[in-house]
Amino acid sequence: VERLMMSSSQMSLSSNNDVDGDDVINRTMSTAKRNIISTLLVVCLSIVAVLTMEDLDKVVSLMGSLLGCPLAFVVPPLIQNRLGEGMISESRRCCNVVVAVLGV
Repeated sequence: VERLMMSSSQMSLSSNNDVDGDDVINRTMSTAKRNIISTLLVVCLSIVAVLTMEDLDKVVSLMGSLLGCPLAFVVPPLIQNRLGEGMISESRRCCNVVVAVLGV
């Protein structure tokens, strides 16, 4: 009879164990997906670099422009929104979001 009567705290602990196990699996899958995407990106960029070895300056310029725009236009407004929570006006926050979206 005692085994059948579980307190609510014991039931919540057993259900939390299931969630924690699922959470670990989800984090592991998320990490695996991120690693696969990163690996594919590196392989693709390596192939582009090998195929365009004589025009490497163009590849470096292209990569610089593709990575420089987000650093210059997207990241700063998002950082200001995050760091200035509660200190900047709502209109400024909207302007930051617009600049970040247009910068992409």
